[in-house]
Amino acid sequence: MRGDMAAIVATRRWLRTCKNASVICSFAIVVGALLGCGRVRFDNVTLVSSDCGVDAGLVAWWPFDELGGDVTVDRVAGNDATLLGGAALVAGHLGRAVELDGLDDRLDVAGDVAYATQAAPFSFATWFLLADYAVSPVPDIMQIKSDTASPFHVLLSIDPNWAGISFGSGDGTWARAKTAVQPTLGAWHHVVVTYSGAGALDLTQFAIFLDGALQPLMLASPYGTQPQQSRIGAAIDPRNQWHGLIDDVRIYDRVLGTDEVPLVACN
Repeated sequence: MRGDMAAIVATRRWLRTCKNASVICSFAIVVGALLGCGRVRFDNVTLVSSDCGVDAGLVAWWPFDELGGDVTVDRVAGNDATLLGGAALVAGHLGRAVELDGLDDRLDVAGDVAYATQAAPFSFATWFLLADYAVSPVPDIMQIKSDTASPFHVLLSIDPNWAGISFGSGDGTWARAKTAVQPTLGAWHHVVVTYSGAGALDLTQFAIFLDGALQPLMLASPYGTQPQQSRIGAAIDPRNQWHGLIDDVRIYDRVLGTDEVPLVACN
C-alpha cells in the first residue's frame, strides 16, 4: 500500500481530470492504467485526479461539438472547417465527432495557415475510429497544409508500403514513416504525431504515439504529390478517403511531451 501511495503522489503532479466524465481513456501510463475519465488504478488503489487538457501552444482545435450544420468551428484561430460530400456531426468519443462514408466525405479547413513547418516544431493529435479499408487502403486522418510544395499527411494503411500509422509528404523534403502496427478496426484510438523542427528528413526528429504508447518508426514508401489544402478525413487524391469517425483534432506549435500525451487524449 505504501508503494501504491508513493506512485499516486508522483502521478498526481501531472495527471489531470478529464472534463467529460463519459470519456474512457484506454491507454497505460507509467505504473498504472487509466480506468476511465480522471481515474488511474495502481493494483487495488484507484486515484481520482484533477484537470486534464493541454492548451499551451495550441494553434488549431476542431472538437466537432456543434449539434448540426455544415461548418465546424476552429476554437483557437477561427479557421473553421466545412463539411462536404455528406460528412455529418454525430455522437463521438468526446461529445460529438465527424462521420465520413469513405466515398466523398471530407472537411476542408479555411484559411492559409501552414501548420506543418520544417523549421519549427509541431504536434498533431486526434481520436479516430476506422470502420474498414473497403474503399481505400490508405485513408487520411488529415492532410495538413505545409510550408513546402506538398501537404503533410497523417494516415492509416494496410498496404505494406505505409502499414499501420504513417506520415509523410510527396515533395521529397519530409521524412516518411510507418509503424507497421495496425490499430483495431471499429474501435476508438488516440494518435499523436510530433516533430521537433530540427530536421524534416531525419526520422529521429519525429514520434508517433498510439493510445499513449510510443511507436517504433520505420521508413515508409514515397508519397504522391498533391495540391496544398488542410483537409480532415481525406486528401486531394480520392484514394485517401476515410470511412469512420474522427474526433477532437488538435494542432500545436510545439512538441508535446511524453507526459502530456495522456492529458491531451483525456481532454
